[in-house]
Parts: sequence; C-alpha cells; structure tokens
Amino acid sequence: MLSAVNANVNDTPVWESDDNHYDIREHWTIPSDGIGDCEDYALMKRKILIDDGVSTNLLRLATAYLPDGALHTVLIVVTDGGDYILDSVTRDIRDWNETSLPGSNAKALPMFVAGLPPTLYPRMHPCRWLQLTTF
Repeated sequence: MLSAVNANVNDTPVWESDDNHYDIREHWTIPSDGIGDCEDYALMKRKILIDDGVSTNLLRLATAYLPDGALHTVLIVVTDGGDYILDSVTRDIRDWNETSLPGSNAKALPMFVAGLPPTLYPRMHPCRWLQLTTF
C-alpha cells in the first residue's frame, strides 16, 4: 500500500514551488488544483493513508535543510517493521535508518520532525516540532 500511495502521488501533482504558485515562500496545503511541492505531496500522502484507515499516530512529517539551503519535507510512516520514508523525489520506500536527504551524503543535517512516538520522546506533544541533530 505504501509503495502505491507514494508512486501515485509522486505522479499526480505538477511540481511547482510555493514562490511561483502562491507568490509566497511557504504554503502548506493538499494540492487540490494539481500543483504542489514536497510538503504538499507529503500532506496528500498523509491524507490518502488516513482515508485508507492508517492511524494518524503512525504518520510523521519531517523537514530538513538540504546542503543547498532549501527545505525538503517527507512523510514518515511508522510500522512494526520499521519507520519508512515516502519522498516526493523517489518511488522507493526506504527505512528511516537507510535514508539520507536527496543530494546529501551526510546524515548530520538538522531535521525537524512532527509527531514523534511517545515511547521515544514521552514529554513531547504530538503536534509540536522537535529538532533532531542527526537522523
């Protein structure tokens, strides 16, 4: 199911930056007009998985700075077999531990994750962002 959702969403919207599409730097939305960028793709994947019955407790959004300074957002799906990344730049579903950012050899760039599991960060509110120093 994850592979199908990732591939279908990656193939559906036309990629366009928020600067070009909305004339603002960042605008997070589910792309109802068929146009979006990485965070919009991640939100669309999240909505489809929720509509298919996946618990919101198992879905995380992660945003990191790429080496060129651009922000990139992915969807993380927590499963019994590991935490998997659904990324707008690839059809491949990868385990969190086997993933680095596109265009980066390092895993030491700052990353921000929303909704980490309470067993990992028990005092963290599920709707707050947490900065990870490595991933």
